[in-house]
Amino acid sequence: MAEIGKMALVLVGWWILYGVFTILFCAFRPARMPEKIAYAIVFGIPIVLGIIVGPSLYYKGYGVILSLVYGGIFLSGVGIPYVLGFLASWGEYQGRIHGMS
Repeated sequence: MAEIGKMALVLVGWWILYGVFTILFCAFRPARMPEKIAYAIVFGIPIVLGIIVGPSLYYKGYGVILSLVYGGIFLSGVGIPYVLGFLASWGEYQGRIHGMS
């Protein structure tokens, strides 16, 4: 039961940390940086971390399932830019509906 709590804490902490990184990166990205490089950075970090974390935990003696779960937790960060984009567009949509734009 304690392991589930630790996984939940890692998931929430990772999503908060990576969400803040994504917002700051998008806000302060150099204007001359090509979009493909920006996408590679934003989407590449969770993919690389997911690939590194899973096997490294397995080789440290954790079980296969636990290693896959932690790898999946870090891979789940790929969805954060989509969630942030949806929330931004939803706020813009709500502003237009209620006459705030």
